[in-house]
Amino acid sequence: MEYLLPTVLALVSYLLGVYFAHQGLRSVIDRPLAYRNENVTLALTVIFGWVPLFVALYLGYKGSGWLFALGLLVVRFVLLPTLLNDPIKKFMDKKGI
Repeated sequence: MEYLLPTVLALVSYLLGVYFAHQGLRSVIDRPLAYRNENVTLALTVIFGWVPLFVALYLGYKGSGWLFALGLLVVRFVLLPTLLNDPIKKFMDKKGI
């Protein structure tokens, strides 16, 4: 159980961070109305992309040690982007998200 919550938080951090970062990179006309303001998009990226990662790292370090926290960092910044960036971008472009 000590591995599950930090892993899920790291995954949520990646998915929501990619989503809000993608919204921030779209042109202003193509964005949904809620994301037209740059400050809102940046705040949502930080709140839902970075905060869960820091919580996951803290919980991973406290529960399992620094090796697991380091593994979470590698998974979050190397493995997940390598495997999922292209499929997520294709899906978001296809659905118009």
